[in-house]
Amino acid sequence: MNQRILIPIMELDAAWSLRGFSHQHYAKEYCTGVLKIPPKHIEESHISASGIEVKLQYAEETTQEEWYRQLMALLKVKNKGFVW
Repeated sequence: MNQRILIPIMELDAAWSLRGFSHQHYAKEYCTGVLKIPPKHIEESHISASGIEVKLQYAEETTQEEWYRQLMALLKVKNKGFVW
């Protein structure tokens, strides 16, 4: 199963544009470097007007991994993220 997640990065990370990632690779670099999502679980990622959109691979197998739990907790606490 794949899972799409919207990370409203502008609301969660005030310094998101200052981290030094190149624009075309920024979404994936942010996901792997800052959010600690293993690259093998990122099917696609891109920046949209709403934030960073990520399509995770094998989401049902990752729900107990620490990086996944932290990501879901961040989105839930901030009440900003969307999972579809």
